[in-house]
Amino acid sequence: METMNLRIFGKQLNTLQATILEVFHSPLSLGIFIFSFFFVIVFNIGIINYRFYFSKPGWNEAIAVFIGTFSAILPQEVLVLVVIAILTGMVAAFLTYYFRRIQRNSRVETAATTSGGSSIQGGSISAGSLGALLGIAAPACPACGIGLFSLLGYSGLLAVLPFRGKELGVIGIILLLFSIVSISNKINGRTCQVKRV
Repeated sequence: METMNLRIFGKQLNTLQATILEVFHSPLSLGIFIFSFFFVIVFNIGIINYRFYFSKPGWNEAIAVFIGTFSAILPQEVLVLVVIAILTGMVAAFLTYYFRRIQRNSRVETAATTSGGSSIQGGSISAGSLGALLGIAAPACPACGIGLFSLLGYSGLLAVLPFRGKELGVIGIILLLFSIVSISNKINGRTCQVKRV
């Protein structure tokens, strides 16, 4: 049983590697990855320092506070933030690549042909969206994220969680990983097709 699980895991890693090479060969997908990565980082740092940034500082002060924030956050929180940013960028790039490929293939198909399973089922998008939302909504420093949570009306949520909000980042990472694996399988055609009767 363990050998079979290792074999399945190995196949999944090979599929993921092939997908990464295929997706990031496209300049558009690479650009979306880079944009999404920096968006998550800047958005999180912006949430932590939103009062300062709304006071309209000069560029030098804004950059100094942005860089200084990384020294004020614990190293494991910076690691979670960077991992969430990378995974969010990968989900955005994978989805863009997959939807563009569907669009390109649908133009090629004739009107008489219908494609079964050419859309992403709700699970991939839901997991990726929820994971990205948790990663963005729970900034690197959960105590600093109370500002966003209070705007949404959830400021008491962090107080009742056992790890004071740090688990939201881990849950976000798990959901993003699930989404990446699921979309990777769809890009490489490793999903079950249901035949229409």
